[in-house]
Amino acid sequence: KLLVLSLFLTHDDFPQKRHPSVLVGYDIDKDILYLVSGTSQASKRKRYIQNVGFDIQTLVISGPKESNSLTLSTAFDCNQVIEVSLSSFCSKIDSNDLKRLDTISTKTMKKICKGIQLSTVVEPYIKESVKRYFKDNMK
Repeated sequence: KLLVLSLFLTHDDFPQKRHPSVLVGYDIDKDILYLVSGTSQASKRKRYIQNVGFDIQTLVISGPKESNSLTLSTAFDCNQVIEVSLSSFCSKIDSNDLKRLDTISTKTMKKICKGIQLSTVVEPYIKESVKRYFKDNMK
């Protein structure tokens, strides 16, 4: 449960460079972790979500009130879930290419989970993994 509600800062070859990321799921059979990355360009991301016609609830805005590590308003786009192998994730932590910053509020995590479920572009197997992860860890 150490990783539940964890907020990470990504580096190097992660798809979203130097952005806060939240662990949202784990597929134990495939040894794959699922992350949602955030950006401080919240208004730009909101315009994008609206322009493509995604449900606005698939964009979760968080900030300093939800995590001390978020100094700015941060948008988490639940339509973009990053898949990372557990071994890659662990090696990035060991090499300091990825570091755990802080935790994020339960309220924000629930919004992210809901946003993923509402997404029309996230694969069903990812949605199921996220749902199971939240059910198991958000009691």
